[in-house]
Amino acid sequence: MRNYVMIQRPSLPADMRAAISRLDAHADEAIINEYNAQCRLGFTGVYAQAIHVLALHQQLKRRFGSGPLSITDNALLTLGGCVAWGGTGWLETHCSDCQCGLNNAH
Repeated sequence: MRNYVMIQRPSLPADMRAAISRLDAHADEAIINEYNAQCRLGFTGVYAQAIHVLALHQQLKRRFGSGPLSITDNALLTLGGCVAWGGTGWLETHCSDCQCGLNNAH
């Protein structure tokens, strides 16, 4: 599933801080690889996965100025497709074996 509707729980700020913190020590390429793994899997409807994907997005945004996840009305998360390491940041790429629905979009 490419989209996830985030029902914001009272614990969301703390959950996000913890998830982002867990990724702080990861290399840029590891963050990109993990985002792609989540993109290929697609949203499963599990809140913890949505938090993890949001944290990956925030890490990419913090490191490179933008992230591939689209967030609409602070509630609808949409996977933007797989990305590749471009030497200094992430680039959109072809999604091989991807469940996000964007296989031919890149």
